[in-house]
Amino acid sequence: MLIWLVLLIIQSILPVAIVYLTRILIDSLVAVVEAGGLRESIGPLLISVVLMAIVMLLKELLSSLSNYFRTVQSERVTDYISDLRHRIAVLFLVPV
Repeated sequence: MLIWLVLLIIQSILPVAIVYLTRILIDSLVAVVEAGGLRESIGPLLISVVLMAIVMLLKELLSSLSNYFRTVQSERVTDYISDLRHRIAVLFLVPV
C-alpha cells in the first residue's frame, strides 16, 4: 500500500517535470538556432534532450509498476473474498 502511494505521488510530479523540461528544451533549441548551430550552444540542448528522455522513461516505468501493484492488490482482494466465502460456506455447510 505504501509503495502504491509513493508511486502515485511520483507519478503526479512527473507531468510537471515534463512541462518544465519542455520549456528548457525549447529555450535551448532557440539558443542553438540563434547561435547559428555553434558547438558551444549544442551542449545545453543535448543535456535537455537527455533529461527529457530520462523523465519520459521514468514515467513509463512507473506506470508499468503502478499497473503491476494494482493487479497484485486486486488479486489479493479477490483471494480474500473467495477465502471468506468458502469459510462461510463451510460454517453453514452450504455448497459453493
